[in-house]
Amino acid sequence: MGWELTIYGDAEKPPRPLGTREQVCAHFAARLPGLRLAPVPQAFADHMRAKLKELGLVYHPALEGCYETPDIVVEFSCTNAEIISAISANVRGNGDPLPALRRLCAGTSWTLVEDASGRDVLATLGAGTAWGRFNQWRDRSISALIKPEKSNA
Repeated sequence: MGWELTIYGDAEKPPRPLGTREQVCAHFAARLPGLRLAPVPQAFADHMRAKLKELGLVYHPALEGCYETPDIVVEFSCTNAEIISAISANVRGNGDPLPALRRLCAGTSWTLVEDASGRDVLATLGAGTAWGRFNQWRDRSISALIKPEKSNA
């Protein structure tokens, strides 16, 4: 169960693009060492294209990358278009992802939006509270699933 975020080029409606594929890939590599935003393997892309075609849907190849620390994992994905308009991020773990996400967006006009609330996470006072609220919700949800039912006997 992850915290779903989207990175946009700015806070305008509609937002401007993040940049070209080459600019965005280079920016990610520079800001989050060890992360490589790259196309999904061709065999997977071909498999997905065939399966979705059976359903009458179109598959667009994607760029994906994963940033990992001992406490968090952030998976990034977007289309493999020449111009990148937005990037999805899925955060999992117990550590704080905000320092890495701030580093990624620092010095740009990029905004980081929490999908569930629509709030700009980095512009919100006390941005860490959004991650904290998500963790509390996640922990309650998981506890409710694994909590043994009380017997009425």
